[in-house]
Amino acid sequence: MKTKSIRIPEDIIAAIEIVEKEEKIEESTAMRKLMRIGFENYIGNLYKYGKVTLREAARLLGMDQID
Repeated sequence: MKTKSIRIPEDIIAAIEIVEKEEKIEESTAMRKLMRIGFENYIGNLYKYGKVTLREAARLLGMDQID
């Protein structure tokens, strides 16, 4: 896993803090979780609008087509 440095807006910081408290997890875990949810949503939209195939979407998400 790589380490990256980014600037995070205050509204996103607030969302991270909510996830931390609700799920009783560390900040870095909450950040990874929210990024993963966003990534899955992004790939889902690419598939929905025909920008990627089901096979490509599954590969990007680390899943097989059946899942």
